[in-house]
Formats: sequence, C-alpha cells, structure tokens
Amino acid sequence: MAHDGWPDGAAGQHRVRAHAEQVANPDAVISHESAAVVWGLPTPGFGEWYQAPVSLTLPSTCHGTRRTSAAWHIAELPAPHVTRDDDGYLVTSLPRPAVDLAAGPALPHALVILAAAGRKVHPSFHTSPRRSSPVNPPFVQDVLHPTAHPQSPPWRSTSTAT
Repeated sequence: MAHDGWPDGAAGQHRVRAHAEQVANPDAVISHESAAVVWGLPTPGFGEWYQAPVSLTLPSTCHGTRRTSAAWHIAELPAPHVTRDDDGYLVTSLPRPAVDLAAGPALPHALVILAAAGRKVHPSFHTSPRRSSPVNPPFVQDVLHPTAHPQSPPWRSTSTAT
C-alpha cells in the first residue's frame, strides 16, 4: 500500500488491517469489533471498536496464518451471515456483529448496539421517540419474511463466502 493510501483516522487504519488479515487468511471473515467498525455501529462505552484487535471468524476446518495479534473466533457462519464491504472484502452482515457484541455487556449497553443496528437495517425503525407502540410492522415483516421484498437492503448478504 502506498504511503498516501494509508488512512489518517484510526477507524480507517483498523479497516485496512482487517482487510490485510482477511487477505492473509482467505477463509476468514471480518467479524465482531472489526465488523462493527465497517458497519459504523456505536460503542456503548467510552472506547471505540477500532481500539480492539482486528477480529476475524474462521471455520473450524481452517488453518490460517497467525502472525499478528488479531482476535480469531472459530464458528461456522451461514451464508446469509456473510456479505462484502464496500471494498469487496468478506464481512459478517450487519445483524451478526450487533448480536455477537450485544451478548456480553449489560442490557442497557447491549440495547445501544442493537438499536443502532435496527435503525441501519430498517430506517423507519423507531424514528420518533414518542411512538405509541414499539412494534414496527414493516420492520417485523422484513425480519420474518426477508425474501418478500425484491429490493435487498445493503446489510443483507449478496454473495456467499468462498
């Protein structure tokens, strides 16, 4: 990478490192904190996702090249949980890192992550703080019947991992 191509910001640098790890380990998928950086999910605490080590998920049959301090997670990712980022690298689809990262912290912190992901998945999800009902029928229908709409939102998988 040319010196002028190296991003100035820490989030951009984290993405470049994640892309490099994914290239070094072709079966790996950018996931967890690194996927949160890709999708622009907020952190519920004082830190930022890009301050964590690069995170990748590898299948249990993979024998990757581990020469860095990247965090490796071993899991079989279903095809709908994998998509490509704007640069074409494999990354977990938006709902996956939101659920993965919300599994650990206390409920109020988890809700920060899940609510942000929900707003990105379906923009009309809780747009008004004075909604009379927390149920959003179009959002519920999209989640329950994802193939009912021919227009696929950007977070939904458009390709499978290879």
